[in-house]
Amino acid sequence: SNFEVIVIDDNSCDDTGKVVEQFIERRQQCNFKLLSHRNDGMKPTYKKTAISYAMQYARGEIILTTDADCLVQPKWVASMVSRFDEQTGLVAGLVTFYTRNGNRLFHQLQTLEFAGLVFAGVGAIGNHYPLICNASNLSYRRKAYDDVGGFDGHEEVPSGDDDLFMQNIHHHTNWRVRYNLNPEAVNSTHPVDTLAQFFNQRARWASKSTHYPGVATFTLLFLIYLFYLLLVVLTIAAIASQFSVSVLVIGL
Repeated sequence: SNFEVIVIDDNSCDDTGKVVEQFIERRQQCNFKLLSHRNDGMKPTYKKTAISYAMQYARGEIILTTDADCLVQPKWVASMVSRFDEQTGLVAGLVTFYTRNGNRLFHQLQTLEFAGLVFAGVGAIGNHYPLICNASNLSYRRKAYDDVGGFDGHEEVPSGDDDLFMQNIHHHTNWRVRYNLNPEAVNSTHPVDTLAQFFNQRARWASKSTHYPGVATFTLLFLIYLFYLLLVVLTIAAIASQFSVSVLVIGL
């Protein structure tokens, strides 16, 4: 086969390893690999460490990454790979939330809030100034990864295996960064269920912002501010429009 799937059991507390082993045995999938990455318990290890470990075993020229809690579409791999040309070193993909049981209003608000982050990233890449992307839907050339030394320089940051890595490729190599807006390449993940989980997640994401260039941080915050301002304006406009229509109907 011209592709391989590597599943990294990174200190998981569920049955990930067992499920993957059974899948490989049942389907006889020789292009599937299960790697177990365990820390020594003395210091925290982050997702970057697990990916770096897996890169020692990966044989592909193009690497695609996603998370265990994500749903990918049947043509995800083909769509992401199709965006590469000789000059492209990294392709970012869209991520959205899928609906599930629970606090539906809270989940919908997260979807709206997350959309602001995603499309700020889309716009920045479109303007040739990459700022943010998401490792749950990301692809890059092995050569580009090697050219910047993988995730070197940000080992102490809990996250950063996506946007800091992308920024390094953009600023320190000649590789081109692109976005894939094809609906067939959209990955879905689930929203968190509580405010505590939400703030912990956002705090983890924000931990890497201090490593952004000053102009990049300002630009990102400004784009997100415009997005949320637009939401407020449109909400007010919708209410005003509904009120005007109601008055007109009553008047009739």
